[in-house]
Amino acid sequence: MRDKFRAIGDVSDAGKAEAVGVILEDASGRLLLQLRDLRDEVIFGGYWSFFGGGVEGGETLIEAAQRETEEEIGVALAATELAPFGWTRSLSVRRTRIYVFTATRTVEPVDVTLDEGAGFAFWDERQLPKVPIVPFLQPVLQEYLELRRKRRTLP
Repeated sequence: MRDKFRAIGDVSDAGKAEAVGVILEDASGRLLLQLRDLRDEVIFGGYWSFFGGGVEGGETLIEAAQRETEEEIGVALAATELAPFGWTRSLSVRRTRIYVFTATRTVEPVDVTLDEGAGFAFWDERQLPKVPIVPFLQPVLQEYLELRRKRRTLP
């Protein structure tokens, strides 16, 4: 499955540790992002990120994405509702490989029960330039938005 994700941004020196992220939208196309906790052990605390987290032993990437989404926001996604998008690496010492999925199902604010992170918000694309996004996820987000704009302009 890892071969279905294209490398985005600087992936040099990527480590062995793996994590997942999920790009979620509401019916209006606003992106659901997580405000990261302001704790010493959280890299880029106070920044906005995709919901997700580490892949546990024996899990597939899809299983990790499903588990993290359900644990963090109470949304259970079927494997068929997740599509591989891209991968990058973190800026932590471990240089974690982060595999990002897109969700084919929309999620509305009423669906979200925040259980991890300092907060969540749905962001319109026009608001995003002012939002502090985790730096190593910024290229993934930009590529996603560019592809989304292209899809919307096709006949």
